[in-house]
Amino acid sequence: MRMKKASVEAFRRLQDFNRPIDERMSEHFSTSHQVIGSLHMSWKPPMDVFFSSGNLVIIMDIAGVSEQQLYLSCQDQRLVIRGIRQEPGRYPQREFHQLEVNFGPFQRSLTIPFKVNEEEIRARYRDGFLEIVIPMDQMDDRQVILELD
Repeated sequence: MRMKKASVEAFRRLQDFNRPIDERMSEHFSTSHQVIGSLHMSWKPPMDVFFSSGNLVIIMDIAGVSEQQLYLSCQDQRLVIRGIRQEPGRYPQREFHQLEVNFGPFQRSLTIPFKVNEEEIRARYRDGFLEIVIPMDQMDDRQVILELD
């Protein structure tokens, strides 16, 4: 099934709307990796959101997160994905030369613009990617605006 032109255009408008917000956030928070002593603050894993074959699809890059540290919930059309990525090793004395990998808790959320039957949501975690597929049987094309965290 091909996505209707109205849906494609709404998705492009959403991207255009989010672009200046993302740029301003990047200016004020030049890095998503914040360190206070040895405690890591919350971070935002990259996430792709798109429509495909009558589904809303979310793909999140969360390599290194164990399935036991991954939590999904959907309530009142609000999908919440949270978890914790543990550091792979403990080194008591560190002298950093580069610090780019995020560890610690994360959370992303998304308001779904159509009624969601929680039992129909499919999620799979493989090779470091979380893939969530939400059927959009009852979507009205006029409501394609997605609200991301």
